[in-house]
Amino acid sequence: MVKLKFWALCLATLLLFLLPVAVSKTSFADELSDIGKKITKTEKKLGDLNDEKKELEEKIEDLIKNLSATEADITSVSQKISSMEAKLSEINKALDEKKKELSDKVALRDKIVRFYYERNALSDFEIFLLSLGDLTEEESGLSGFQRLSQAYAANKVITQNIINTIVYLNGEINQYEKDKKDAEDIKTSLDVQKQKLAQLKSNLAAAHAEAVEELNSLEDEIKKVNDTLSELSSKQQQLLREKLGATSESSTVGDDEQSSSTLPKPSFKPAFAFFTYGYPHRVGANQYGMYGRSKAGQNYKDIIKAYFKNVEISGSCDKSKTIPVKGYGNLKLEDTYLLGIAEMPEAWGGKGGFEALKAQVVLARTYALNYTGYYWDSKSGSLKKRSGSVSICTTQSCQVYNGGKKGGYWKKAVEETCGVTVKYNDAPITAWYASTSGGYTRTSGQVWGSERPWSKGIRDASCSGNIFDCAYDGPKYGNSPWFHKAWGVNKSTGNAWMKASEVEDIFNAYLLSEKGSSYNKNLSPVDKGGWSSDKVKDKLEELGVKPVGKVKNISMKDDGAGFTTSVVLTSDNYSGKSFDGYKFKSVFNLRSPGTLIIWTSFYDVLVED
Repeated sequence: MVKLKFWALCLATLLLFLLPVAVSKTSFADELSDIGKKITKTEKKLGDLNDEKKELEEKIEDLIKNLSATEADITSVSQKISSMEAKLSEINKALDEKKKELSDKVALRDKIVRFYYERNALSDFEIFLLSLGDLTEEESGLSGFQRLSQAYAANKVITQNIINTIVYLNGEINQYEKDKKDAEDIKTSLDVQKQKLAQLKSNLAAAHAEAVEELNSLEDEIKKVNDTLSELSSKQQQLLREKLGATSESSTVGDDEQSSSTLPKPSFKPAFAFFTYGYPHRVGANQYGMYGRSKAGQNYKDIIKAYFKNVEISGSCDKSKTIPVKGYGNLKLEDTYLLGIAEMPEAWGGKGGFEALKAQVVLARTYALNYTGYYWDSKSGSLKKRSGSVSICTTQSCQVYNGGKKGGYWKKAVEETCGVTVKYNDAPITAWYASTSGGYTRTSGQVWGSERPWSKGIRDASCSGNIFDCAYDGPKYGNSPWFHKAWGVNKSTGNAWMKASEVEDIFNAYLLSEKGSSYNKNLSPVDKGGWSSDKVKDKLEELGVKPVGKVKNISMKDDGAGFTTSVVLTSDNYSGKSFDGYKFKSVFNLRSPGTLIIWTSFYDVLVED
């Protein structure tokens, strides 16, 4: 009897502990359902965010591979990442709240699990004994079998409720932990994408910096005038573009030799013509100079080393190598891309210029590999490999590719130099080249403001005497039509000759500009809205400055390295007055009549009197 009372007491205790679970099953289930709904909602948000993550990864990979990244693309992707991080923050906040809500249920689950496994379920015999208890059939109103059935049923219901509760809670806890891990994975992925985006942005900035340095000749000249003569109007800048555009030629030789033109004798005297040495930027290899050096017996490696320092010229042939080309996709470098380069006449190969063709091929190969795969890191002062390749354009902004298949000497030059590049610290350099240097090359820093360790300025000649007698791109060797040329046409004369009054006006414009940059806006050509020559002289006299008067003589001084340092004037009112060479060029390009232009920083004047 004592044993039966003990088991009855145990059952009563069990019922007291578990009956609230059974009795309040609806409210407890509602609580679990609410938590479940919140977790399901969070799970959906995570699913959506995962989809966004995949799209983001694909977008960044596409930008890296196809090199279509712009500043706008990077800004858009950056904003997308920020938006996703904000969403992820909200999800993590919701998960933290759900963790708190689940904590009480977790504690209950753990208690139930411990009790359930300690209890290990009552056997049917124990239930039978418990069902008897101390009550008689008369007192309980139930037979022994009925009491046994009732106890057995109650035990089964309670046991099943315990199991259901444990299973349900375990499911919600597992889902919470899965969601938390998914959120952490998304966070990790976003961090990786941010790093890729930062590298992409760095690559874009580097490419932009290189592009700024290598502005096309027209825009570069406009920038130089702006830098020298401040406060130019937008209209004046447009006039400069038109003037420069009217006289511009291909910056490189191209597939065909350029024709030369001779300035006719002037029909009046005194007559003045301003001649430019070289075209357009004079940085890197001089193509007509390479031709001249080849005719003089130099091999292609010696030719290249004449124009670049601190470099190694080497490489191994890999016919499978490809590069991305805008408008064409990936092309085989050796058998397709290089055979379509249109930067030097193939005919030169049969005129003593075969080594020049080989040098040009090596420079074109080097330039392409640098452009598509490397950038200059100004902080470390070194060439860095891009995280993704950049498609090279097919115009003079990069180097001209016409999609053709050149044969003859050009194809032979490609084959004989297969894989050879110009390297600095084992990386292909930005192998600049241009048509004509006018006897002197300039460094990248002198022209574009940023030096490179492989850039150098040289006197591109075989002697130290008269530059006309021994420049490799001059009359005795390469014979470039742009070696020494007067550019543009003066409307009043029909050619490049200027009248004395027009030259006098240029010097007066210079003097007025010296009195204040605010006057520059009035110094456009007279027929383009600028002040008349008389008004310029009147303003000078008003300011206490003597106009130059009749021009008697003009001479030039240079630094011996291809830069005109000063223009020396002798006139009615000035004897041997020196004008800064760089500023004079800028004033001339702004004020000169018609399309007359001085293209480079090395120039002189021819006087017929």
